Amino acid sequence: MHQSRFFPVVTTILLSIASLANALPAPVAAQTPAPDVAPAATAPDAPLDEDAPLDLDPLPDLSPWIKTVRLNTVQDAYIASGQPDSNHGPRPYMNMGYQPVEQAMRPVIQFDLGGIPSKARIQSASMNLYQFQVLPAGDAATRIDGRMMVAPWSEGGVTWHNARYDGSTTNLGTLPSTIGWHALDMRAIVQKWVNGQGNYGVLLTGNENIGEHLRSLRTREAGDGTAPYIDVQYICDTKAPASNVTHPLPQFSKATFTVHWSGEDKAPSNCTPSGMQYFELEYSINNSGTWHKFNKGKYPPQQMADAFTHTQDGDTVHFRWRGVDNVGNKEDYGHAQTHTIVDSMPPVTTMTALPPVMTTTSFTIQWTGTDAVSGVADYDVEYRMLIPGASPDWVRLLSGVTETSFLFTGAIDGASYEFRTRARDHAGNEGHFPGTPQATTTVDLKPHAIVEPFNPPILKPTAPVTDAFTVHWTGYAVDGATITEYRLYYNYNNAGWLEFGNGFPGTQTSVDFPYLSMGMGDGIYQFEATAMDSKGNRSLPSATDEAAMIVDLADAIQPQQYLPIVHRH
Repeated sequence: MHQSRFFPVVTTILLSIASLANALPAPVAAQTPAPDVAPAATAPDAPLDEDAPLDLDPLPDLSPWIKTVRLNTVQDAYIASGQPDSNHGPRPYMNMGYQPVEQAMRPVIQFDLGGIPSKARIQSASMNLYQFQVLPAGDAATRIDGRMMVAPWSEGGVTWHNARYDGSTTNLGTLPSTIGWHALDMRAIVQKWVNGQGNYGVLLTGNENIGEHLRSLRTREAGDGTAPYIDVQYICDTKAPASNVTHPLPQFSKATFTVHWSGEDKAPSNCTPSGMQYFELEYSINNSGTWHKFNKGKYPPQQMADAFTHTQDGDTVHFRWRGVDNVGNKEDYGHAQTHTIVDSMPPVTTMTALPPVMTTTSFTIQWTGTDAVSGVADYDVEYRMLIPGASPDWVRLLSGVTETSFLFTGAIDGASYEFRTRARDHAGNEGHFPGTPQATTTVDLKPHAIVEPFNPPILKPTAPVTDAFTVHWTGYAVDGATITEYRLYYNYNNAGWLEFGNGFPGTQTSVDFPYLSMGMGDGIYQFEATAMDSKGNRSLPSATDEAAMIVDLADAIQPQQYLPIVHRH
């Protein structure tokens, strides 16, 4: 220690405890003498007040984004309760603690914030003081508390009576009895300054118990580089990332769908954003108010989409996300940013039944579909034609149509047509074509003729005419054609089918059958008729008994009762 820098303290007058109490000032609020027992130390990692930065995540290494600055003293002094109206300003030393003459002594120091950005996050703030004298020598380490000055003051004018400082204290650490540089933790107080509380400096209190507890510290006037200073490490990126929605979910989604999210890091002006570290995602069902982690919960910034599965039809799923940057600034969750209604089941379709036989080349098919949640969006229709030589494969007739009917044209005579449908809903669920047809019909374009029943169906010897009987038939053409010719076939006693005559005009529907002159007699006569239409279509004989007449001139058969005749059309 340099003798030229030793500043002895005069201790010629002892004041009573009562007079000391009367001399204590009352800065800000009514002030009491320093307590004999120091308050419990505050944990270094205790949360800051409401002006502290946003919710932060602990990170292993913030060094890439930490900036360092040294805050120099702009004025320093000390005040003494034993000399309440005296100024101890521009001196090369500051006293702290207690000694009989000056009694309680408190340094007051103000620093230049050195351009630290407003609201910057203070990582550390180490106030360095050079201690050159301790009385008594070897005195125990003493706790140092800091109080924020709350009003302007001047180095040459501050006194115990006019100093204004906060009534609450911040534990800055302990000061040992060794001579030299010592550091105190000013992080909490510097953070308050940076957050906007007035930087009027700090007042230090040491061991103010009555007795000899003197600590002498260098000031900026002492020179030799021993002025107090604060080394501050801070992060300027104190803004949380801002998430946004670039791919909102559709109104309806399948049971499994992809959620997209996005966001970007923000920083105050003149500060480079640290960049995104990860996203956190949550989901909620039906606005229940309960939020759950979305799959992994956290996603790296390179991944901004993931599949999500929820199988309960009709549920509305809400999603929200937030970003966390590389220095731990965490965006607050807001309201749901996108939502969708789950529709996990495809629509169900049915078709209107067709008549078994269709007598035109064009006919209308109809279908319908139902979907419980999002509704039917469109339909696909397939058909296949069953006819000898044709492929049995299904053929797409319609794709993605919203109509529910269709005029099918170009049907082929004799072919059977089968139809089936499927549908998609507004969530994109697609139904399956059923394995069996939903509607079937067979196209029959040939003209038709049929022999009408005989009445009575037996010819007896008592009939007015016994050498012949009349055969009646009827017929129709389809698809706008007319009958142009009928042909009649008979089978006598199962001897084989033969044609009677050479055809009959389309306007003729009966003929006398002269069996006797044809060399036939008693027995069973079966008849079948065919027709040809104006389009050249002809029905072919099928050796089918359409009506029968029994000739019994020998009167061998005695009918008991005739059954009623059903007229065929």
